[in-house]
Amino acid sequence: MSLDETCLSNGEVWTVLTNKDGQGGKGTLAAAIPGTKSDEIISILIAAMSKSVRRKVKEVTCNLSPSMMLIAGEVFYNAHVVNDRFHVQQVYNEAVDEIRIDIRRQLIAEENIRDKSTTPVTYSNGETMRQILARSKHTLMMSQNKWTDIQRHRVNILFKYHPILKSAYTLAMELRRIF
Repeated sequence: MSLDETCLSNGEVWTVLTNKDGQGGKGTLAAAIPGTKSDEIISILIAAMSKSVRRKVKEVTCNLSPSMMLIAGEVFYNAHVVNDRFHVQQVYNEAVDEIRIDIRRQLIAEENIRDKSTTPVTYSNGETMRQILARSKHTLMMSQNKWTDIQRHRVNILFKYHPILKSAYTLAMELRRIF
């Protein structure tokens, strides 16, 4: 089973329970409940499904929301609660980006202190470090095998001068391989 929240076009948030074995076909949607309050969702799902049905569920995938994990654990008490790959991947991608942003902020602060008549260093790709940091955001979310030559050159410069970013990127890619 999979438990998630979704926002409809009118802004209402619903909790959705789906059967992953249905693969999006007929019978995949098990429940769609308005709202996300865990106590209400738990009550509705327990009332809608017998204990024997809930006991048979072996795995419930959900996001990292404490509310969703609580619902999954309470309703499907025999099931393993698994955080879905997308949300876990999002957390470590955000961590890599935070490091990039921190480096960029530090660089900007240093530029503001520095003598304005001094021109910033231009690297072998024709960009300044400030430009490299700004233009590498999406590249750092991608696998190396998807980089263009321009992106590869940019990131090699970035990693040479900021090895902590290289370490964070490498760790994120190792975690991605697990999933």
